[in-house]
Amino acid sequence: MAKVSLSRDDVLGVLDDWSDSDACGMSSGEEEALDREIEGKDDSSSNEEDDAALDQGSIALQEKAGVKSPCRKRPREGSLERGSVSRGGPHTSKGSRARGGTTRGRRARGGRARGERARGGRARGSRARGRDGRESDSTSGGTSGSETEGEEPVRETPHLGFDFPDEVNTIPPFAPHRPPGIHLETPVLRGSMTTELDFFRLFLTPQMVSAIVTHTNTYALVKVANKSYSRDYVSGDGSWAKTTVEEIYKYIALLIYFSMVRVGGDVAKYWSTKSMYHGLWARKILSRGRYKALSAFLHVVDPGNESAGDKLRKVDDLLASFKSRCKLLYQPTQKLAVDERMVKSKHRSGIRQYMKDKPTKWGVKLWVLADSDNGYTVDFNVYVGKEATKGISENGLGYDVVMKLMESFLDQGYHLYLDNFYTSPKLLHDLFLHDTPATGTVKLKRKGFPACLKKPNVWAKKHKRGDVRWVRHSPVLALQWLDSKPVSILSTLHSANDQVTCMRRTKVNGKFEKVNIPQPLSVHDYNQFMNGVDRSDQMLACHNISRKCFRWWKILFFHLVDIAVVNSFLLFQKYRQGHADVEGLRRGSGYSVVDFREALVRQINGWSEFDDPPAYEKSLPGESQFQTDHIAVASEDGTRRYCVVCYREGRGQKRVSTYCAAPQCQKFLHIQPGLNCFRTWHSPGYKRS
Repeated sequence: MAKVSLSRDDVLGVLDDWSDSDACGMSSGEEEALDREIEGKDDSSSNEEDDAALDQGSIALQEKAGVKSPCRKRPREGSLERGSVSRGGPHTSKGSRARGGTTRGRRARGGRARGERARGGRARGSRARGRDGRESDSTSGGTSGSETEGEEPVRETPHLGFDFPDEVNTIPPFAPHRPPGIHLETPVLRGSMTTELDFFRLFLTPQMVSAIVTHTNTYALVKVANKSYSRDYVSGDGSWAKTTVEEIYKYIALLIYFSMVRVGGDVAKYWSTKSMYHGLWARKILSRGRYKALSAFLHVVDPGNESAGDKLRKVDDLLASFKSRCKLLYQPTQKLAVDERMVKSKHRSGIRQYMKDKPTKWGVKLWVLADSDNGYTVDFNVYVGKEATKGISENGLGYDVVMKLMESFLDQGYHLYLDNFYTSPKLLHDLFLHDTPATGTVKLKRKGFPACLKKPNVWAKKHKRGDVRWVRHSPVLALQWLDSKPVSILSTLHSANDQVTCMRRTKVNGKFEKVNIPQPLSVHDYNQFMNGVDRSDQMLACHNISRKCFRWWKILFFHLVDIAVVNSFLLFQKYRQGHADVEGLRRGSGYSVVDFREALVRQINGWSEFDDPPAYEKSLPGESQFQTDHIAVASEDGTRRYCVVCYREGRGQKRVSTYCAAPQCQKFLHIQPGLNCFRTWHSPGYKRS
C-alpha cells in the first residue's frame, strides 16, 4: 500500500464524508434506533481519540484514492471497538452519532463537535445550528449559530412590525445640473411668447418640419416618376405639386381637428356635401384630394439613406431630434417614474407587441421616463423586440432600460419610482451608488430577493391587515405589507419604521366599515409618485390623433405629434404661472389640454374663435373658359355609352351614341321619338345630383 501523507485538516474534512456513507451497512432507521437508546447518556472523551479519528480519516482517504479497506461490522452492545456507540459510563464514542463529550461523528448535540452538523458548542462542519435556532454556514474554527465573516446567513428571519429599529440610508441632496423647469434655447422678450402655437413649435420646430417637407417631396417625385401612385394625388398634367412648411403644419392641424370632431366611417365624410355633414371645417384647411396625397407621400427621413437592418429606419432621425428637444426644453423635478406605454396598433411588423394586462393590448411598446409632478414625457425609447435587443446585459432587460433612460440624470439626487418589471436588488443598489434612490414593487422570483419573504401568502394567513415584515441588505430595504393581498416592495429611499395611515373597508362583526390601518411610507410614496407615466397617458388618450394606416411608422409619427401637444401644453401652463401679469397669457378658468388643441388648430389656420361655418361652393368655369349651349350631337367615332337618365330611372343599361356637347355636361342621352332623355336631363325640375 502506498504511503499517503495527510494533514490534520484534510483528515477532519474527509471524515464527514466517510461518516455519512453507508460503508458500514448501518441504515438511517438503525441510526435513529441507536439515538433513542442512548438518549440522556453522557460520554467522555480523551486525547487518544483524536489520534484514532485521524487513523479513521486516513482509511477513508485511502478508500477514496482506490485502496480497498474492508468494511467493519457493527459491534455488539457494550463493546468499545472503534466506530461503536457508547451506551454510558466514562467511555468515549467515535461512531456515527453521539450526544455528549467531544466527538467527530456525523452529528453532535453538545460539547465540541467537528461533524457535519452540530447543535451546540464549537462546530467545524458545513452547517451548524446555534442556540438561537438559526442555521448558518460555518467553517473549521467557527462559532455555532453565528454568521461567518464575509458570508450571509443561509436563512434569515424577517423583522415584524414598524418598531424594530431600521438603518436609514443617507439620502443624497437634490442637485440637478440645471434648475428644474423650462429652459428656452435663447432669451425671449417679455410678452413675446403668448400663444399656444409658439410653444408647440418648440417641439416640432420649423427646421424639423422643413426636413419633412424635403423628404416628402423627394419621395413623391420618385413615386410619380415610377407611376406608382393614384391619379387623384397629382395635378391635372400628372405632376406633383410640391408641399411647403405651412402646408405640413396645416396637415398636422387637420389631424388635430379630426381628433376633436369625430365622424365615423370614411374620412371623406369630412368633405361631404350631404346636409347632415354641412358645417364641418375640414375643407377650410385642406382639400380632400390634397389631404390624401400628403398622407400617401408623407416621409420623415431621407428615402435614399435608410439602413436596411434598422427596424426604426423610417423614423430614426425624427425620433432622435424630437427626444433631444424634450430633454433640452425642460429639467424635471425630483420625482421621476419609469413605465411602459402602448401605442395602439395592429399593424404587421416585427416591433408589434402584445401585453395582456394593459388596456391597449396590441401596439408599439415604448419605455418612458416621465416627471411624476406633471406627467411631462422627459425621454422614451421604442422597444423593437427580442431579436433586435440581443445586446442585453447579464442584469436583464429591465435593468438596461432604466439605466439607459436615467443616463442623463444620474448623480444628481433624483428619486426614481419603478414597477415590478424593472425593480431588482441589483438595479436599486447600482442606482444608489449613483446618488439616485429608488422605490418599486418587485416580483418574488427576482434574483437577489430575500428567501425569507418568498412565501407571503403563508405569512398573510397568520396576520391581519396592515402588518408588515421586512429585511434590509444595506442599502436595499425589502418590505412586505399586508393589504387585501401582500405587497412586496424594494426601496433605498425609505426606512421600515416610517409609516402613515390609510383608510380601508374592512369587515368588522359581520359588517363592512371604514377603518384606519398603518401603511408603510414607501408604499404611500410609490402610489403617489409612480403615476407620472399614467398621467401622461391620460392626457395623450384625450383626443389623440392616431388613425388607421397601412404604414406602421406613421403610428409613431402621430404619437410624436400627440407628445408634442401634451408637452407643449405643460410648458405653456408652467410659463403662465411664472408670468401671471402678462395680458396675452391669461386664459379662462378650467383651461385644459382640449382648449389647447382647439387653439392650435385656430392659430395654424388663422381663424378667429367665433365665425360662420364654411359653405360648400361648387366650382364653376371661369369667365375666360369656352362655354356653349347644351347641344345634342352624335359621336363621330361611333362611341356608345350608357344613357344616364335610363340608368337613373331604372330602365336598365342602354347604350347610346348621342350626347350633350356642352363642356360642363358631356352626358350620353337618348334623343328619339318616345324616349327624349336629353330633354328630361336638362329640364329645370330634374334632380341631377
